[in-house]
Amino acid sequence: LFDARTGALIAKQPLDVRPRLMDFSADGSSLAVYGSPVAETRGMAQPDPPSALLLDAVTLEVQWRTPLPAILDGTWCRESCAQLNADTRMVYWSPAVVFDPVRNRLHIVHADEDRLTTVDLQGRSAQSLEIRPALTWIEQLLSLTAGVAEAKYWPEGGYRSGVLLSDGRQIYTVGRTMDRFEEANGEWTMNETSLGLTVIEADSGHELGTRASSASRIRSSLDHRYLILDWGLT
Repeated sequence: LFDARTGALIAKQPLDVRPRLMDFSADGSSLAVYGSPVAETRGMAQPDPPSALLLDAVTLEVQWRTPLPAILDGTWCRESCAQLNADTRMVYWSPAVVFDPVRNRLHIVHADEDRLTTVDLQGRSAQSLEIRPALTWIEQLLSLTAGVAEAKYWPEGGYRSGVLLSDGRQIYTVGRTMDRFEEANGEWTMNETSLGLTVIEADSGHELGTRASSASRIRSSLDHRYLILDWGLT
């Protein structure tokens, strides 16, 4: 922690995760951190699951943390890892992570499945919800006695980008999945599938709307009146 006017070092705290997101709460009393530990063999071994941390904004003391074992985040080698060659298969997952400073909540949209995990740093709890269209009252009634079949697929990886509206109620997200498959001639081909633009209700995980888009990143204007879509990976 530095003094922004003088540049003087105020406090320092070692962390056992590499932060992907750090942000202050609206009142400036706490600092939210999301990140994953660095794997023993960086970029090759699968890292341990990410964690969410709550720090005191003055002392940087860790007040609370929770591991998030259901979230895939990072890059690692899955097959033929002893020597990098054409048969080596790498995995890349990057979920969308957005922060609500008013309610002090982290929202993570999973990259490998349609799922929303919300970490309530103030209440010190976490919940995970399936992202799906909101049900009508008759669908809610039928869901009490009926199940849903789910198709499984195993992509090489995927990533999402997200932005939270200023009122913290809706998340806009875009992204892609990458699937590697073998052609008849024995050569491998990578196929990318765009996930489109999706609007998610932050409290319920309900999918409020979708629109076709091949964008890979999303941001909002400073006044939150416009969404900015672009095709850069970083």
